Order: sequence, then C-alpha cells, then structure tokens
Amino acid sequence: MKLSKKNIAHGVALLYCLAPSGVLAASEACPPERTFVPASDESPDVTPHVSGMLWKVERRGAPASHLFGTIHLQITRLPPAVALALVKADRLVAETVMDQSAMAYYRRQMLSTRAPNLHSLFEQPFRKRLLDLLADYGVDRQTALRLKPWAAFSLLSRPIPTGAPTLDQMLETMARQREIPVRGLQTVAELVAALENIPLSHQREFVMDTVCNRSLIEKQAQALTDRYYDRDLSGMLNVSMRYESSNAAASRNFSERLLDDRSQQMLKRLGTYLEAGNAFIAVGALHLPGDEGLLQGLEAQGYRVTAVY
Repeated sequence: MKLSKKNIAHGVALLYCLAPSGVLAASEACPPERTFVPASDESPDVTPHVSGMLWKVERRGAPASHLFGTIHLQITRLPPAVALALVKADRLVAETVMDQSAMAYYRRQMLSTRAPNLHSLFEQPFRKRLLDLLADYGVDRQTALRLKPWAAFSLLSRPIPTGAPTLDQMLETMARQREIPVRGLQTVAELVAALENIPLSHQREFVMDTVCNRSLIEKQAQALTDRYYDRDLSGMLNVSMRYESSNAAASRNFSERLLDDRSQQMLKRLGTYLEAGNAFIAVGALHLPGDEGLLQGLEAQGYRVTAVY
C-alpha cells in the first residue's frame, strides 16, 4: 500500500507545533499513570495577550501584505475577510508548498525498509497498540512498520483525517483556481531535515507519548482549536506550553527545531515578498506570537502589523 495524498498532507502539516513529552519505561508498556501533567487552569498566562489571525503588514515604500495564521483544520469555507485578502493578493506565500513532486518526496522520506523504523524500534505489547492506532489513520500494518518514527508521531499527533481539505489546502486550491502564483517559505526537504535531525531517542519517546497519552493530547488539541476559532493567538501559545514534560530537554529541542528555528528562518525569507508587496502569507498560527514569533520579529524590522480579523 502507498500512503495516500490525504495522509501525506495530514502528516506534513505540523500546524499545531505541539511538543510531545514524557518518558516511558523500557518495558515498552504504557505506565498506569500519565506521563505529562496539565498545569493548573488557574496558572497565569506566560505570554502577553495577542488577538487576531489575519494581520496587515505594511511599511512605507511597498503595498501592504497580509499574514494569516493557519491550523490543521478540515474546513469547507474560508472566513470572508481571509478569502477577500487572498483573492486580491498578487501571490500566496505558504509555509511549505505541497505540490505533486513535494508530496512524492515526502512519501519517500516517511518510509524506510531499514532501521530506524517502527519495526526496528518497538516490540510487543506496545507495537500492537501502535499499529492499531495507525490503522485508524488508514495506514496498513506492512506500511506502518516501515514508517520512520518522526513520520509516525507527525501523523498521530493530529486528529484522524476525514478526507476533507485542510485550511492550507483550501488556500492553495483557491489561489491556483484564480491563477495566483504560489510560493513557499520553506522546502519540503528542509522540513524533513528538521524532523530527521531530532535525536532518535527523542523521536522514539514522542511516538510512545502520542500513543500512551491520547486523551491528554486530544484535550490539548481541542483547547488549541477552541482558541483558534476565538482568534486568540496568545491563548494558543499558552495552551501549547501548559503541559509539563518529564523530559524537558526533549520538549525544548523539539520546540526549538520545529517552532523557533523555523520562525526565524521564515522571518528572514519574508523580506523579498514584503518588499514586493500585496502578498498573502499563510503560516502555522503558533509561528506568529511570542518573543520568537513573526509578529514581534516584523515589528523589530520596522513593519507595522495590525490585526484585521
């Protein structure tokens, strides 16, 4: 079986940017207690309040552009303000463009007949639980055993796909239908490299955590989704940090590689599109807020950023 396009798009979308956490015993059986614990609901937020998902970005000398925060949601309709900004843009700048060649590359990189893959890393009884869960995502046993660990936790850290287009896919489809050029801030090869470079021991822990802590991960994902619909960026960032890790180094490494480092890389590459002006830029919402986020980074470069939705 080949991995389907919906599974590839689902796995590559890394839009929640959750850092899995927790260390499991060498027995490869899930311990009876949870391995990461929600902080108190009464704990203070750690980031200043930032509200809005669509931002106008402007500086003297160039037409204004728009910056939109996305999330891995399967939707049927864009908010009117977002759709209007996109159709008026000269180009769509996506986080990663997943065209046919990019999806083929990602599919090849997800699988390996040699170690490290799920076959080489996990034994019973955990393996059965892992394969049963991957089956819910439409991945058969033979294919699942060939998955690299980063590919497995990328799939499992998100809701089960329904086949409906994701928000990012809808943006790209609308742009192409209107013959708006689509560009990317990062290549799929760079994304894969960031995932491959996570230490293998951490990748293994992340796979186990996404299986053994399903209820907590789903609770966190729902909280992120609720705050996204409220256009509460700072709330999303706070939720993403609300779960304490028993392996702080692993979670910190994941967050730095997949969120902070990529945000800074995006910031450097935005300049060309902002100087040309009238771009619609769509990146994962968690890349926007915080000290390492794009909003503060753009303001530091002299841009004025204003929430419009």
